[in-house]
Amino acid sequence: MKRIKTVETSLSGKYGPSSTKKLKNKALTKSHMQRLVSGHMYFTKVAVLPDIFNENAFSLSDVLEIIRPILSIHFNFMIETEWLINQYPCLCRETPITLVVGEKMGTDKNNLMRDAKKWENITVLGAKLPISFGTHHTKLSIFECETKIHVIISTANLIEENSNFFLIYPCVEDVRGSIEGYSSGNSLRYQESIALRQLWLKEVMCKWRSNKMGRTHAMPHVKSYVEIVDGVPRWILLTSANLSKAAWGDLQKNGTQLMIRSYELGVLITDPAKIKLPFDYPILKYTSKDEPWIYDKSYVDPDSLDREWIVSHK
Repeated sequence: MKRIKTVETSLSGKYGPSSTKKLKNKALTKSHMQRLVSGHMYFTKVAVLPDIFNENAFSLSDVLEIIRPILSIHFNFMIETEWLINQYPCLCRETPITLVVGEKMGTDKNNLMRDAKKWENITVLGAKLPISFGTHHTKLSIFECETKIHVIISTANLIEENSNFFLIYPCVEDVRGSIEGYSSGNSLRYQESIALRQLWLKEVMCKWRSNKMGRTHAMPHVKSYVEIVDGVPRWILLTSANLSKAAWGDLQKNGTQLMIRSYELGVLITDPAKIKLPFDYPILKYTSKDEPWIYDKSYVDPDSLDREWIVSHK
């Protein structure tokens, strides 16, 4: 889950309210406004979790409904413009919004400018990145309302995926401590060249845990896709298909052709009573120290069988 910290700063003097047309907040009750407290840390609401785990948690749309901004500035690594606009209350969707992203990796300035053309109220700025391999990874939003400035420091990208999408894939320590040690990673074919092109994926990765089935130390080769609502699995797809273009297809010829290279087969179970999750739920996200297992990379820390994993690149 993503963490949000809020800070409120009262406006005074030269930092007074902008001349932007004021919006009426009649729809918000006093008790609703008090739910966001200055200086507190909040988790984002996760739709798939039971209500008890979403108490005092907020989605972006919740926050925007409470604040009702008359001006917004978003600094982020990844921004999906249309999704972001749809999080705003209808009355706030035409207020001035500034988006700041990097020049490489994540969402780049040029692509964001192209996507934002249909909104006259959106301004796009780019953060210069003069140092190689540096990224604009800040997640900061500043909102001006009628009487205050709200500063929100978050860990979430401004994209729909960060709201309810997670990927369970063993980290290096999962593989190292498994029954077969590093050799179990032979079936986990995530390549370093691919991982380096999609570093953002780590933000939605979760560890392999299957304590309820006694399989936490048995590395998985299962491919399953599940929708969970209020803690209850609604459907599960068990399939041979990896998360790859070869398995699921690649749009070609300006989106008019779907090219699927591989034969795959799966079964979709839609009766919740027949669903048995292969992993533990709630899921466990990677920590900042965890890295996904990459099979063509060397690891010298001894595994559970006191062996190393050395890859020779010829």
